[in-house]
Amino acid sequence: MIFLLLEEGVNGFKQTKSSKKLMPDAPLEFPYEGAREMFLVEDIDNKEFLNRLFNDMYDELPVPKKYLTI
Repeated sequence: MIFLLLEEGVNGFKQTKSSKKLMPDAPLEFPYEGAREMFLVEDIDNKEFLNRLFNDMYDELPVPKKYLTI
């Protein structure tokens, strides 16, 4: 999962090398009980930044388990 949008307005992004580099001062939040901390992005209307964030993070993310072949 790259990001999480919740009803309460929490916009969490997974911690990766790219997200840490692009958002070094972003606060970390637990989006729900039992979750890992995620970066909180308050300006979700900045399409240029979000596009770069998604593209930079994409190659760092593991393949979803349902797509792994044995």
